[in-house]
Amino acid sequence: MANENIDERISLIKDRLEFVSMITALHPQFLNPDLIRVNEGDDGWTHPWMYFDGLRNYLLLTCFDLLGQPDHFMDFDSWLTSSKTATAREEVLGKITNQGNLSETIKNVYKEYKLSYGTKHSFFKFLNEVLTEEMRVELADDIWIHKNEKSTNKRINSIEGNENKFKGLYNIRNSFTHAGINTGSIGAGVFTNFGEMTIDGVLKKGYQPVSCIRKKDTYTITYVRDWPDVLIRAVEYGVKQLEMRSPLK
Repeated sequence: MANENIDERISLIKDRLEFVSMITALHPQFLNPDLIRVNEGDDGWTHPWMYFDGLRNYLLLTCFDLLGQPDHFMDFDSWLTSSKTATAREEVLGKITNQGNLSETIKNVYKEYKLSYGTKHSFFKFLNEVLTEEMRVELADDIWIHKNEKSTNKRINSIEGNENKFKGLYNIRNSFTHAGINTGSIGAGVFTNFGEMTIDGVLKKGYQPVSCIRKKDTYTITYVRDWPDVLIRAVEYGVKQLEMRSPLK
């Protein structure tokens, strides 16, 4: 069953990589400043390419949790009813002190399930256990997040550290899923090779804004560099690791 899960995941991820390539191929059709739309209020302007770019980023980030899934993955219903997980369920129930409260018991059982099979667990397992240290550093270096004061536009602080930046990645993934928030580049719909320039014959890639979350007194901007390429490289590396464990290799 584990091998079937591995091969199914490889197929799903390759399908998503193909979809990402198809979205990228659409870019020339949207590279047009006439498509700029001015937003009301303080939201500046937008461009329809942002939605395609946001979808592309989302598809790649969902591959992270697929690549970090346990080989013997089970959904919650299967985990609750399978004889194979009876011991694990007993161990979970043994940890719960207040079993008289049904609501709290259900909540704690589900919490324990997610520690092994949840999306968040799988997402961070891929980042921290599958990727090499060099790839983790590269991925984190290509993310820049800072919070500004709205009244002065002055920077209050920057998000530092790989783990905090990876939390930002997970938030991007979930914001698209649960809140419909697109994290994509609007500038790439106006400028060719946006964020790139050649200096002394060497191609340099700069940071470009993909998200601005506004609150009452502050706003937080996420900048990325070399997206989606750095995400694609991470996913392709993860697929190779899976393929090494597949009986079909």
